[in-house]
Formats: sequence, C-alpha cells, structure tokens
Amino acid sequence: MKTRLLQLGLLILLFGSGAGVSGQEAVLGGGDPDERFRMVRDQARDGNREQALDEGKALLAEYPDYHDVALYLGRIHGWESQFDSAWSYVDRVMARDSALLDAWLLGVDLAYWQGDARLLERYAQGALALDSTRTDVQEKLDLFRRLPGEEDAVELMVTYGYDHFEQPYLRNWHMVSAGILIPAGRAVLIPYASYGMLPGASGTDTDAGQPAGLFRLGG
Repeated sequence: MKTRLLQLGLLILLFGSGAGVSGQEAVLGGGDPDERFRMVRDQARDGNREQALDEGKALLAEYPDYHDVALYLGRIHGWESQFDSAWSYVDRVMARDSALLDAWLLGVDLAYWQGDARLLERYAQGALALDSTRTDVQEKLDLFRRLPGEEDAVELMVTYGYDHFEQPYLRNWHMVSAGILIPAGRAVLIPYASYGMLPGASGTDTDAGQPAGLFRLGG
C-alpha cells in the first residue's frame, strides 16, 4: 500500500512540474503579441531592462516584421549606451521599411545621445523630409549645431540702425553697435557696445543743429 502511494505521489509531482513548464512557455512564447509588447515596455519602465530585452527579442523572433518591438529594443540599448546594438535595430528596420518615420526618429535620438553630428544631421533631415512638422527634431538639430566643436570661433558683429522722427521735432537717429559672438556651451555670449547720434536735430534751443551721442555697453 505504501509503495502504491509513493508511486502515485511521484506521478503527481512529475505531471505538476510538466504543467508548470508548459504554462511558463505559454506566457513567453504565446499570447497576444501586442499585449506581450506592452509587458515589455512596462518592464523597461520599471527598470527591468534586461528582462525586457530578453522577452522583446523572443517576441521579435516570432514576429520579425513587428518593427515597433525592434525599435523599442534599440531604444533600450540606447538608454544603456550600447550604441552598436541600438543601431543594429535601426538598420534592421530601415532595411525592411526605409520610409518608417519612427526608425528615423530613433536614429535622431541615438545620434543625439551619442554626440555624433554627422549621424544627427543625416537622420534629422530624413525625419523632417517625412514629417516637416516635427519641431522636436528641429530643436535637437539646432541645439546640437550650437554645441562647441573644433570649428567654433569667436565672430565679430557690427550692426547699423537708423530712425527718422518728425514729431515733436525733427530727429535723425543713427545707432552703430559692435560686439563679438563667443560660443559658450549651449549658449552664445554677445558682449557689445552701441553708440547713438542725433546729427542735425532741430526744434529746440538745446539740441538744434547739434550732434548728440549715447554710448551703451551690453551683453
């Protein structure tokens, strides 16, 4: 009797273990792909990026044309500064659909994070060609162009302005400004000096026909 009970217990244990493995495989290798992708995103947002990568790769293996998954895997690698792996997913998607805006947008982000001006220019222009309303792409491009680099140099700035007033009396206002543009990180410093003159002013006893001047410093 004891022997039969022991055998029965072993059979239950074996079948129970098998059912558990089958259930796990059903979760990882089956089910709705969109729901599984949502779980991958949730895992990544919760900080479980390694698990998200593993399950995302398994999902992509089953659905090779699920480009959103491929691009999200590339984005996770980008967050981890694993740029070679990240770019491999961009290349994978671009080889299948070169007109997919999301692939170009990921390229913009990767190039921006990586600090690669050449790639940023390429992918930003490609993204804007597909959707010219993407102000976020243009802002990244403009901001990156202002970053200091080997070609940055101090520039000279000279401007001239003129205004004519007849009321309450005749005035001809001339303004000359001169300064320099100094790249400073993501900003530009512009120290300058301005000089204004009122030659030939008329209508008052104090300034009729007399030049007047104003000197101003700014930055």
